[in-house]
Amino acid sequence: MGRAAKDKGKRGEQELARKIREQLGIEVSRNWQAQAHAGGADIYLPPCAIEIKRQEQLQLQAWWRQACRQVTDDCPIPVLAFRQSRRPWRFLLPAKCLLKRRFLKAQVGEQAPPPPYAVIEVEDVLFYNILSVLVSG
Repeated sequence: MGRAAKDKGKRGEQELARKIREQLGIEVSRNWQAQAHAGGADIYLPPCAIEIKRQEQLQLQAWWRQACRQVTDDCPIPVLAFRQSRRPWRFLLPAKCLLKRRFLKAQVGEQAPPPPYAVIEVEDVLFYNILSVLVSG
């Protein structure tokens, strides 16, 4: 990956962290230390492990598998946030997040299957509402 692509990804991570801070009123920052050393989600916001992609060519299945690999005991819910240029943020997350208000005991784990397991795509307003419920426990 070239420097321009890495910079675009970094800007996307910073942009989404700022939007989450504004919408939820909580401190959020990029997980740059874990990424540099051992991989890991871009943002850990218990109970969510958020993988962020800022690319033009969508690779949703591969990205979703990556998001599922990033979960931890404290952050068992994988979330994929993605955006193309001049488009709004979109999010993939387990459908149970929408169906159950308290999805704190995720059954996702390290070996989560790739789609078509129950995953939904939502627009940003609904995502921030769901995230607010999940974070507040």
